Amino acid sequence: MTTTTLINCAIRAAVLLQYVGSPEDADLLLAHRPAEPILAKVFDDAAQALRPPPVQ
Repeated sequence: MTTTTLINCAIRAAVLLQYVGSPEDADLLLAHRPAEPILAKVFDDAAQALRPPPVQ
């Protein structure tokens, strides 16, 4: 049960950072990215949303 609670908190934090975080938070998300593929995608998507789009 403790592991589930920790994962749930981590997912909520990643999603929250996706909307209110700054570009510097992207590296933090990737540093704490879980190994499980579905959970990792949440962290990857949040980090990608925080990074500025490439300049054309």
